[in-house]
Amino acid sequence: MNKAVLVFNPGSGAGTRYLSYVIQQWRLEMGGDLFVYPTKSLEDLGSACAMYYRKNNNVIIMGGDGSFSKGVHAIAQDNNFKPLSRPIGLILNGTGNSYLRHFHIKSTRQSLEYLIKGIKTGKSLVSDSGLLTIDNGSGVKKLVFINFIGFGLVPEISRLGKKMYCFGKLSYILAALVKLATHKPYTFTIQFRQKIRTILADFIFIANTSYAGGAMKVAPGVQANDGRLMLLFPQIYNRIRLFALFPKIFSGKHIQNTRVKQEMIQELAFKTDAEIVMDIDGDQISGINPSIKVIPGMFRFYFGEL
Repeated sequence: MNKAVLVFNPGSGAGTRYLSYVIQQWRLEMGGDLFVYPTKSLEDLGSACAMYYRKNNNVIIMGGDGSFSKGVHAIAQDNNFKPLSRPIGLILNGTGNSYLRHFHIKSTRQSLEYLIKGIKTGKSLVSDSGLLTIDNGSGVKKLVFINFIGFGLVPEISRLGKKMYCFGKLSYILAALVKLATHKPYTFTIQFRQKIRTILADFIFIANTSYAGGAMKVAPGVQANDGRLMLLFPQIYNRIRLFALFPKIFSGKHIQNTRVKQEMIQELAFKTDAEIVMDIDGDQISGINPSIKVIPGMFRFYFGEL
């Protein structure tokens, strides 16, 4: 077996709380040592993931959604955004953990069990990703996302949620409530299925998996490996009605509202010369004329059946 490298983010939600447990279980189940690389920053995490993957190591990322996103993007970029042939391992250690929650994995121990069994049996799960192409003022930039990209109200909530990090798992929920109180709808001009449409919406959310901010089931029914992304845009407009709708987002029942529009897409482009702010897997980025498309089968992750 190739050398296993645990790229570990000490700054993720649970910190070092489960690191000893992971190392001990690895020795017990795999019969050898696990090389641990503690990262100094998310940029360092990305560089380490790309380097170790390039050297044909079994790369395992331990952290939350931010760590997963930064790590898989760096590997994808290093591979020229072509689908990967070797799996990556994921161990949950964050606050939100939206990606693994999509697969009903909600604890560090459960994610480690899936990982070890996947490596032992050689089983992996194929996952699509989204690819964002954007002009950020210094040239064209490409970024992959495994969870979502959001426009309008979404980056506003995300920005405030990061400032409210001290509230832990409640940070994004509280941020959403604060932002809903002063929210006004946005006008977007988008192109998909060879048509240009101008829509008034509270936000635009393009999803590869179901969850955002941990427990918010924003895009129920979306599959991570069907070669499509879910486009979702509420047209509620009214703050009181938005407040009433908000609790339903945790169960996914908000999509039963006829004013919450959804479609399955493979690509979409924004038509605007003005700078637009977006949230891509929890990271803020801005630029002009962003376009999004799905990359079918971009990633493979070790997942054994329990």
